[in-house]
Amino acid sequence: MNEAERDPKIFRHEPSGKWIMVLWVDKGQARFFTSDNLLQWTHASDFHAEGFFECPDMVALPVDGDPQQVKWVLYDAAFNYWIGMFDGKTFTAESGPHQGDRGANFYAAQTWNNLG
Repeated sequence: MNEAERDPKIFRHEPSGKWIMVLWVDKGQARFFTSDNLLQWTHASDFHAEGFFECPDMVALPVDGDPQQVKWVLYDAAFNYWIGMFDGKTFTAESGPHQGDRGANFYAAQTWNNLG
């Protein structure tokens, strides 16, 4: 493991029935892993984007309120974000980077998964 690798974000991807971990690997790179049981992890893909930084997070948002039509948002600590598709293994950016916040006191916000 590279000493820069850190800040894992884990969430459930229901369409694939897998747990997903997105991990910051180094400046400009995040790595995706999948798991059936939260114990064994398999490398699935890498995301490369200039300016991508630590503390990744990723959320699915319905387009126009339609839960059948979803876009994924991948963002970093500075809230640089990319919008795209995620198939349970690979995030494919369709747009970005975008800047979500320009405030001086906003850094590394994370979503909450209420998974008991």
